[in-house]
Amino acid sequence: MIVEQVKKRAHKGKRFSIVVIAEGARPFGGDVVIQRQVKESTITERLGGVGFALGREIEKVSGLSTRTVVMGHLLRGGSPSAFDRVLATELGTKAAEMAQQAQFGYMVGVKENLFIKVPLADVAQGPRLVPKNHPLIASAKAIGTCFGDVNAQC
Repeated sequence: MIVEQVKKRAHKGKRFSIVVIAEGARPFGGDVVIQRQVKESTITERLGGVGFALGREIEKVSGLSTRTVVMGHLLRGGSPSAFDRVLATELGTKAAEMAQQAQFGYMVGVKENLFIKVPLADVAQGPRLVPKNHPLIASAKAIGTCFGDVNAQC
């Protein structure tokens, strides 16, 4: 499906397509791509490399050239705004207060402009999927973003 969409764009004269894949993605019936094992960590498998695998597959099937970029921390970077700096200070202050009060096993959250403690058990329950009917998905589709849906008209 992805290759078909990329080829369709190329035939329409589009000189590029941007394909995004999460490092935890796997093909139907397949496994995640593990970059390395870290035995001394609580999370022993380090995911990574699925973008390169997908790029190779797109090239093999389509004959088109691909370039793979792993965004990682680059995507999360950039110059912080004043809001970012104040928020970071407030989150850090709340986290330090919780540590001083021996309130461990929590993270700091923001709810209705208040800083709250949230049990880690509530947030560390594995992947959280975005619902297919989420308004942001509808907005992205409205401007032509293709999610590779079966029977999608991208």
